[in-house]
Amino acid sequence: MKDMRLQPILGIPMGELLVTYAWTMRYLEFLWEFFICIPIQVCKLRKSACQKESNQVQRISVYSDVLIK
Repeated sequence: MKDMRLQPILGIPMGELLVTYAWTMRYLEFLWEFFICIPIQVCKLRKSACQKESNQVQRISVYSDVLIK
């Protein structure tokens, strides 16, 4: 019968490899969120805010034109 326990890879126990893998994935997920997802959402919010602001400016200018005439 073969020994069915997990064998060490390059002398590192399998349990430690799994923990290291889990922490690495968590760290990469954090980097992805922080440097890619959040800036994209901030840009979208800024764009929508700028569009709303420009719409208000256009409305005000139309109203002022009407009032001046």
